[in-house]
Amino acid sequence: MKASFRGLLLALPWAVLADEAPGQGTLTIRARDFDIDAGQAVVFLYRKEDKLPKAPFRKAFGAIRDRESTLEFTDLPYGDYAAILLHDENSNGEIDHSFGIPSEPLGYTRGWKLGLFSGMPTFEKLKFRFSESENSQTIPMVFGKK
Repeated sequence: MKASFRGLLLALPWAVLADEAPGQGTLTIRARDFDIDAGQAVVFLYRKEDKLPKAPFRKAFGAIRDRESTLEFTDLPYGDYAAILLHDENSNGEIDHSFGIPSEPLGYTRGWKLGLFSGMPTFEKLKFRFSESENSQTIPMVFGKK
């Protein structure tokens, strides 16, 4: 009986860790409403602890065809994220600014729009859930379209 009890004690921490370990999968981002096919699509992905918009957790790059792009983040732990879509017209991988205002078109998760009274984008404003059953997001280009 002592051996079974000892075995149970040794197995218990592993069972608890297995229950708490988050799953992971592939997040698919469907980017749409680009004005032109030139340049590239870039999606900046953020966790709550990341500094938005300056320090993304991950970036994905994709070609634009027929004014759309599909980008993927593989081996991504399930959880809450926020994303910003960039039409990187000059293909430098960064959100360019002119006088403090983004100078290339942008899109945001949750349909958020940058406007006069919206304030700056924050994680809470852009947050979405990524899980096994919620594994894709569509982001339309909404800011800076020509």
